[in-house]
Amino acid sequence: MEWHALESLASPTKLHSQVIEAWCALMNFEERLRSRESIRRYFFSLEVMGDVNLRSTPYTHKTHYNLFRKSLLSSTKNNWDVVNMRDIDLAFFPMVQDHHFYLVVFNLKSPSIVIIDNHRRHVNYIEDLIKMYKGVSDILVWQTDQNIDDSGVFLMRHMETYMGDLRTWKTGFVPQGKRQDSQIEVLRMKYTTKFMQSEFNKQKHYVRGQVNEYHEIDESVRKQIREQAH
Repeated sequence: MEWHALESLASPTKLHSQVIEAWCALMNFEERLRSRESIRRYFFSLEVMGDVNLRSTPYTHKTHYNLFRKSLLSSTKNNWDVVNMRDIDLAFFPMVQDHHFYLVVFNLKSPSIVIIDNHRRHVNYIEDLIKMYKGVSDILVWQTDQNIDDSGVFLMRHMETYMGDLRTWKTGFVPQGKRQDSQIEVLRMKYTTKFMQSEFNKQKHYVRGQVNEYHEIDESVRKQIREQAH
């Protein structure tokens, strides 16, 4: 993950896609530390659902499947155990549409699909996925209708906390308002720190030095770098 991408997490702006990619990798790293009794989760990268052809209606279901399988193989570096979903309880697929992030979770043990989106009015373009399963749930009390910049942070929190049961799921979010805004700000700092200090980051000491150097650059220049990167 490049420095300007990390700064998009530490700043009140839309997240760079590199942050979500790195978060998926970090979540999978932490899954290795889970107890044997806990639910096994796997987090696929954005690239799996990133192919616009997967959402193109002129293609047949067979073509969609082949494109999906190809993306899975690429995302998992040909790890067939993962591609075949062996011993996976929950498969997480982060999605992005028009710079808005949301989450699709397949429950493979109790076949169902859940769409988790912080924005009430966001239109999802995954009809083919929905047809595969029943039990779509999208009624969440902390959903927003005004916040358009923090969908990536909501996504990260959803991935971190969702364990397959909406009835007992606690994200910690309060309804939209100033308190929720403060929660988002705290999470941005928490996740930035987690990236920098995690054992997953094999170059964490080098990263700290590079981040310090990056912050010495004039803010106007850093803003240009961020804008050009999106």
